[in-house]
Amino acid sequence: LSIRRQRQMCIRDRVSGLPNIEANGQGGLLDLALHTDSKQNQWLYFSYSSSEGRGSGSNTALMRAKLNSDHTQLSDQQLLYKGEHNSTKGQHYGSRIVFDNEGYVYFSIGDRGSRDINPQDLTRDGGKIYRLHEDGSIPSDNPFVKQKDAKHAAWSYGHRNPQGMWFDNQNNLSLIHISEPTRPRLIS
Repeated sequence: LSIRRQRQMCIRDRVSGLPNIEANGQGGLLDLALHTDSKQNQWLYFSYSSSEGRGSGSNTALMRAKLNSDHTQLSDQQLLYKGEHNSTKGQHYGSRIVFDNEGYVYFSIGDRGSRDINPQDLTRDGGKIYRLHEDGSIPSDNPFVKQKDAKHAAWSYGHRNPQGMWFDNQNNLSLIHISEPTRPRLIS
């Protein structure tokens, strides 16, 4: 990982302390987002393709870590979420990370090349937007938290490969953009 910010931070060649990242097709280091109070807490959130878990291949993971003051080392790594059902397919990891103004972190996982299965099946990761507390715990008011076999972290589902996501702080709305040439979808 190389950090390059031109105005506030000097350029560094390497940052150590990353987890094992599975580079496969569209997989790799997928997104980075600084916590909204990162100047105080040093939290850096990032998503990546991870081969941890059962099965061959990989799936999207969300981790947070603290970036030290000279921006060279990650510490206090915490795996917040890891998609299950690893896939050997190299496409559609999705993955954007945004924070709202109520202390939640949202991130996406693409359909992982199974567009007719994963997005509509609440028992499977993939094709979904997830909402967590900043520490990775699942909010008790997530929409599927009381469904027995559903992914309780899921906030919305039925998405093919969400690659763009942003939060409108003025209107308290999350928006996503899928990898196809369509208009953004409103998700909250």
